[in-house]
Parts: sequence; structure tokens; C-alpha cells
Amino acid sequence: MKSTIISLLIVIVAGCATPAATPSIRKQPQVLAMPAPSYPDELKKAGVGGEVVVDFDVGPDGRVHNATIISSPDSRLGAMVLQATSEWRFAPATIDGQPVATHLRVPISFDPNGAK
Repeated sequence: MKSTIISLLIVIVAGCATPAATPSIRKQPQVLAMPAPSYPDELKKAGVGGEVVVDFDVGPDGRVHNATIISSPDSRLGAMVLQATSEWRFAPATIDGQPVATHLRVPISFDPNGAK
């Protein structure tokens, strides 16, 4: 069981380009699977924690594309988050029922004093 307290907040920061006509319906992406990043014991024991912010696109296929770390208190935590994003899955955003790409930014908190 992971002993990490992770807070996930999805913030829509920008949508995809819209067609010339204004779309009548837009459904935001929905999380289907978002496994928590690993939090190595060595980092917890060393007191390494804080917030990692990851920026990425959710493609029409519901997979994460172009994930990049915007900020991280430690590069090893950022690497754990990037690795986890490869397993994240979404129901993609839609416009008029058609799946479209969407841009997201997610902060993830690592608490070295979290539940054991």
C-alpha cells in the first residue's frame, strides 16, 4: 500500500483550438485511472517532499501526451510523476460528441510525514 498522501487537482488551463463555428456542447475530460506516483522510502526518510506540478495534454484517445514538469522541489519526485502519467487514463474532452485534445495542469503533493 502506498504511504503517500497525494492531492490531485485537475485544472483546465487551455482547451484545444475550436472550430470556426462555436461548439454547442463541450464535455471536460474525466479521470478513468490515475495511479499515484511512487514515493521512494529513501526520499521520505530524507524529508524530501513538496508539490510537483505536471503539465500535459489529454489526447482524443484519453492518454497523456507531452507531459512536462513545471515545478518540483526535487528532480527525483518530478521523475516519479512523469513515470506515473504514462498510466493515467481519461475519458477525453468532447465537442459536439467528438473527442478532442485538452491541456491540463495537475499539482501533486508529496508529504514525507504522511500516513505510514
